[in-house]
Amino acid sequence: MSSVSHRRVGRLAWVVVLAGLGPAAAVSSQSQVPAQEPAEGEGVYNVVDTPTTIQSLKRVGTYVKKGEIVCELESFPLRARLESQEAALKTAEGPYQNARNAREVAELAVTQYVEAVYKPQMQKLEAQISLAESALKGAEHSLALAKRLVEKGLRPKGDVQTAELGVQRAKLTLESAQGKKSTLEKYTKARKVKELQSAVERARAQELARQAAVGNEQAAIEQLKKQIESCKVLAPADGRVHHLKPIEEGAEVRKGQLLFRVVPGAGSGAGEEARSGSRLR
Repeated sequence: MSSVSHRRVGRLAWVVVLAGLGPAAAVSSQSQVPAQEPAEGEGVYNVVDTPTTIQSLKRVGTYVKKGEIVCELESFPLRARLESQEAALKTAEGPYQNARNAREVAELAVTQYVEAVYKPQMQKLEAQISLAESALKGAEHSLALAKRLVEKGLRPKGDVQTAELGVQRAKLTLESAQGKKSTLEKYTKARKVKELQSAVERARAQELARQAAVGNEQAAIEQLKKQIESCKVLAPADGRVHHLKPIEEGAEVRKGQLLFRVVPGAGSGAGEEARSGSRLR
């Protein structure tokens, strides 16, 4: 018997066995052959963080161009979260603006003290010192003159004592003004500026905290916008769409799940598209 005849007998025997086992065995035999997705083609995966459902999906075998929408995922929950997030951002912006204003006021208080309080006080004390120095010079001149006149017998000795008292009073006045200036410069100003600077630092820390809160809200908004944009899944290259169940319209998908592959293929005619679709299915 030839090899061809042997093959025909083998096929006939297999048909007889299946016929004897009935339809259930034939179905079981077919179900044991799993559908395999092609190894070629670029896989596209779901990147939406939360579980969602497929709203629309191009048929298997459909020819698509790079950048074309192949699959659309449900984005309503994400859009609702985006609205809430935008409201939260507006809520956070108010305290941030208040904290910023408080920091600016605290910084202004430092400038106001230096320019409107410290400097005028310093100028006043410097003027008093200048007057006291002039008064001291005048008192010392009067004392020298009184001594010369007393030595010549032209004035009584009491004039020298009076002039010496005048010199002492002028020195005390000068020392008092100089002491006030030193206290203002080394202690009063330093303490007040330090106190005001501490208020600035507290206000700045509060501002930074509020700014960080606003930044977090903005980052969450940008992330949600990217997630919403990711609900429109695009073809990564030209080719034909291929996907397997449970990937179908209405199916729930999770992050990282394979949505479809785009298998490279030439031509985009309706006839070949239909033929390719029947082969892939």
